Amino acid sequence: MKFLEKGKRYLERVEDDLLDDRKRRRMLFLWLNGILALASLGMSLINLVTGEWALMTLTLCFAGLSALNTLWSWRHEGLWVLYLIFGLESGALLTFFLITGIPDGFSALWILMIPAFSLLVFGIKGGSVYSLLTLAGLAFWLWTPLGNSLLRYPYSPTWMLRFPFLYMVIYAMALFIEFVRSRTSRRLHNLESWYRELYRHDALTGLYNRYGINEYLETAGGETPSETFSVLVADIDDFKQVNDSYGHAAGDAVLQAVAQIIRQQTCEHCRCARWGGEEFLVVMQCSHDPMQIAERIRSRVETQPIVWEDVTLHVTVSIGVCAGFSLRSAQTGRIINAADKALYAAKRQGKNMVVRGDL
Repeated sequence: MKFLEKGKRYLERVEDDLLDDRKRRRMLFLWLNGILALASLGMSLINLVTGEWALMTLTLCFAGLSALNTLWSWRHEGLWVLYLIFGLESGALLTFFLITGIPDGFSALWILMIPAFSLLVFGIKGGSVYSLLTLAGLAFWLWTPLGNSLLRYPYSPTWMLRFPFLYMVIYAMALFIEFVRSRTSRRLHNLESWYRELYRHDALTGLYNRYGINEYLETAGGETPSETFSVLVADIDDFKQVNDSYGHAAGDAVLQAVAQIIRQQTCEHCRCARWGGEEFLVVMQCSHDPMQIAERIRSRVETQPIVWEDVTLHVTVSIGVCAGFSLRSAQTGRIINAADKALYAAKRQGKNMVVRGDL
């Protein structure tokens, strides 16, 4: 049972990593490198049985290099490490060809798979660089006097053209597949971001909605429990009269105008949300005086006319403030309730005012 639970947790981790491009490429590199190490070890055992001692030694060394690279890349998360390791491995593979000759089936298969592996792990740009550098190495061996003199076997001109041609065919196929995959992944990522924005933000005002601001409060309370926060709750006075007199389109215009004022009067460290109906919530994580910010919002709403079609509307807001508390998850609800009570105290005292509340 413990083994199954560990396996399940590992699969969940893999699923999470697949969503992150950087983690996915690192995971693919680890898997492919590990498979290469096992395959090279298997080939060295076959060479041992067949008595090909030189090939056995080389494949065993290559298996050891692949295993070390797998371990190294497991312990280091930087992508530059993967580039370095893959470059060393490709260089070792080319040296292996140089010594043993291309007819070795396992070696030829691996050299032909370099484009697919490099494009899969490093993407179009990095994979193309590795693929073309490897092709240049092949061209050096096959078509230059020095390269030909270092090869163990003689090759016909036809064969010398066929192997690089096959390499380019695989590279073209892998490039097309990676292009389609990357475009699809980018579109899915954009769609995911768009849906996340819809989930977190109010469609009418563009501010956070209740779900989005609650998510922020939970995250902020967990990451910065020692910092102090202030909460403002603002409500448009007599908003129902606007809807009843001019219709819901006018009410929407008022909500958008008030939301814009709240955005303008708060700083980049504030999170503004449409808390519900005509009520707004502002979470401040800065050194500004929350009472001063609230008063600026109230004053600006009172003095700024809202033009809708041929009608000029004037509205006011009442604001409740609860300031200077540590925003731990357990206290979030209490802080908002305190600001909400202060808001209704402002309503009872005549509206269009700012009242500070306490826990």
